[in-house]
Amino acid sequence: MKKITLLAISILFASCIMAQSLKEKEVPAAVIEAFKTDHNDIKKAHWEKYRGKYQVTYTIEKKDHVMLFDKTGKLVSYNKQVDKSELPSECETYINEKFEKPKIVDVINMNINDSIVYSVAMRCKKGTMSCF
Repeated sequence: MKKITLLAISILFASCIMAQSLKEKEVPAAVIEAFKTDHNDIKKAHWEKYRGKYQVTYTIEKKDHVMLFDKTGKLVSYNKQVDKSELPSECETYINEKFEKPKIVDVINMNINDSIVYSVAMRCKKGTMSCF
């Protein structure tokens, strides 16, 4: 379990190092326009350049959202924190079958190339785990 936690921390740290914070004026106009098309009401957004793409992070109703655009403004992925109740019942059934007394603590809905994937962080008898 310690190895999994250390790996997760290492990945998070590496992604922070690889991302470069940007001011909005440093982001291509096509990317800003694509973001503002559906999110013009977002006043506080944090921009980063990550592996040649533009990532914007913002919060709506205390839930984190992350969008990744290419330089032309095409949406590559959209991740959002969701309530446990939004996790499909098939996922929850699988988790309950595979883990002893799991307590789901965080659910991320990831839309990558029009495919939906859920990332689930949970506590269970063997410690804290994340699964995709």
